Amino acid sequence: MVWLNAAFTFWVALGEYPQALDRFGIVCGVFTFVALYAMLDNYLLNTKKFQIRQAVLISVFVKSLFQLYPGIELAAGMVATAFVEWAIGKIAAVSAYFITLMDGLLLSLLVALITGLISFIMNKFPKLRIKSP
Repeated sequence: MVWLNAAFTFWVALGEYPQALDRFGIVCGVFTFVALYAMLDNYLLNTKKFQIRQAVLISVFVKSLFQLYPGIELAAGMVATAFVEWAIGKIAAVSAYFITLMDGLLLSLLVALITGLISFIMNKFPKLRIKSP
């Protein structure tokens, strides 16, 4: 699912970054981010931290819902772009790489907050849970 989320963001970014080097930086950023999620997933499986793994999977699903309202992703992209250009300037491929990573990080943090809030509400108000038959 992380790949599908990245594919959407990449498609949007293509219009903003027509240069081949910048597109290469974006692709490298997407691969880095997907690899980090894969390593996290593998670690959680190997250490039998299934509850945390489930929370990560839910957060990836929640992040995919952002694509129904791309304004959230676009806002994160604008913040990431402004920060990276302020911090290092505009360097072909390098800026696009760090913008991609920063964008993914911002969205992951936002989704973690949303997932944590949902978990808190469900634990605080157990009557809201759906009971299985």
